[in-house]
Amino acid sequence: MILTTAVAAAALSFAAVPANAAPLSSAPYGAYANEGTFPSSGPCPHGSFSAARRVFTQAPGSDGTLHPLQIDLMYYGACGAFAEVTDTLTNSGTDNCTVYVDRSDDGGTTWVNTTDQMEFGYGETRIANNLNGRLARAAVSCNGELTRTGWY
Repeated sequence: MILTTAVAAAALSFAAVPANAAPLSSAPYGAYANEGTFPSSGPCPHGSFSAARRVFTQAPGSDGTLHPLQIDLMYYGACGAFAEVTDTLTNSGTDNCTVYVDRSDDGGTTWVNTTDQMEFGYGETRIANNLNGRLARAAVSCNGELTRTGWY
């Protein structure tokens, strides 16, 4: 009985540890250079990325109005990609939206993602290394509605 309780407590302690990325398939997120870091100074400066894929959509905000959103898959050949979403109407009302970047190992059939919540009408994810044949796409989910860019 004591051993069973100890094993159960240990299993619960491991299950409660948060992860930076939620692997939804077998691709090893974090195994490649710069994955899991935010674009900033250093080897992946924010200003070096440019939009490789862009989608415009509308999403219902928490304020009850439709908000026009710009979804960008940002790419830099030395580091990879990240997702960036901007509420082009206002700086509030879309704080209930989640920004995603998916990264695949094999053209899109096995993939993982990293997510971040939008705040003040803006959200960006950490870097997903889509170099050397790996692909990436950006997405935003607001109130259960999901919009994605194409793979790049």
